[in-house]
Amino acid sequence: MIETGQREQDLDGHRARHETSQPRSEQRDQAQHRIRQCVAAAHAVIDIMREENLPERGQQLGDQLQARLHKLQARVPQLAEVRGQGAMVAAEFRHTDGRPDADFTKTVQARALAQGLILLTCGMDGNVLRFLFPLTIEQSVFEEALVILETALTAA
Repeated sequence: MIETGQREQDLDGHRARHETSQPRSEQRDQAQHRIRQCVAAAHAVIDIMREENLPERGQQLGDQLQARLHKLQARVPQLAEVRGQGAMVAAEFRHTDGRPDADFTKTVQARALAQGLILLTCGMDGNVLRFLFPLTIEQSVFEEALVILETALTAA
């Protein structure tokens, strides 16, 4: 059973919160202002993407990475699959019998890291490298990363 004093105290707290809160029209105006700011920011990002040709740049970088990985498949038998679209690229590693090769993947990751290249492993079995790079990366830096990747793959 709730005591009368506690119920009155709860009502007083509710009244105090209600009296200090903003009118609904003011809350609505603030929410609309925040939405307009978000939309303006999104449009600014889209404008920059268009001006700097970032979608095309992502496609070019992804194509370069995939071409390099496909070329390496002849020298790295564990490199079972190269897949991706645009800058979203992944390389899957398997044993020759088809089993996932997480150990090889971790070795490549460690060798690359030792040379300053951070690679992410993913996949249910931890046998996939996923590549994440900024679309604004300088070509010389991207080439350097490809050399480090190739070295790590062929030395693993």
